[in-house]
Amino acid sequence: MDNLRHLRYFVTLAHTSHMSRAAEQLGIAQSSLSYAIHKLEQQLTVPLIEPDGRNIKLTRMGTIFLPYAEQALDALDTGEHVITRLMARDQGQVNIGFIYSVGHSLVPTLVSQFQQHYPATKFQFSEDLTPAMLHALNAGKYDVVFGSMISEFNRQPANEIFTFQLIGEQEIKLAVPVNHPLAKKPRVILHDIEHYPLVSYTPECGMFRLIEQIFKDGHINPNIQLRLTNEHNIIGFVKSNHMAALIPDLQEAHTKDITLRTIADHHRNHHVYMITKRNTFLTPTAQSFIQFVGTYCNQHFVFAQNFL
Repeated sequence: MDNLRHLRYFVTLAHTSHMSRAAEQLGIAQSSLSYAIHKLEQQLTVPLIEPDGRNIKLTRMGTIFLPYAEQALDALDTGEHVITRLMARDQGQVNIGFIYSVGHSLVPTLVSQFQQHYPATKFQFSEDLTPAMLHALNAGKYDVVFGSMISEFNRQPANEIFTFQLIGEQEIKLAVPVNHPLAKKPRVILHDIEHYPLVSYTPECGMFRLIEQIFKDGHINPNIQLRLTNEHNIIGFVKSNHMAALIPDLQEAHTKDITLRTIADHHRNHHVYMITKRNTFLTPTAQSFIQFVGTYCNQHFVFAQNFL
């Protein structure tokens, strides 16, 4: 802090070229200003000013050093302004990570509703798989993540590092092309799926374990021909390749090319969580958003409604 203060004193003195006027502008004694300049010169091991009649002028070294001092102070002032803005509850920024299945409707809805109360709030978004986002959340890249539950993180129980707050459920349905044989059945059970080619999730996806558990519960050996990382690509293959898939009931899948069928004999839905890091600093804006999400979802997505 002394170095920073000495830099400010030096820049003010350089602009006034007069010790007493600079001291007056700074609101300090002239002796304090002289001491500060002397300490700065000692640190740099070069003279920065020299007498010029009743005034002072910069030495060659002082002239070289001045723009760097000004740039440093400008950068620090900018940083202070950014921090001040981020700490303002009504105009800060929230950094959000989310899985694909909540990016179509849930996240935009939450942001839109929040901005009705805090219109100046800015948001930064990123979409990824839950494990990757939790590494970023742990590193401070995100304030909050919307994703799936995971049990372990860096060989520790994940809930010792993160808070998982359930905010809703998505019903898992069978997606098939409109000309698929199962599209014509009014009622579908898991064994109906067993012999048809399927597209499903890669093991690193949060949905992978859920879909595998559904197959296990139904005692079926699925004919999985392709594994992908997100619903957008899975839906594309359902449309184009006449494959079937178990996916959350997403608005994107409600098209003229795809039929969604409820599976009568499975009872597992995809739980969506708001995930935050324990014992970490959050700006007032991020705190307000997280509190808002919890309240909003509790009011609107009660009784495990399909909220997308």
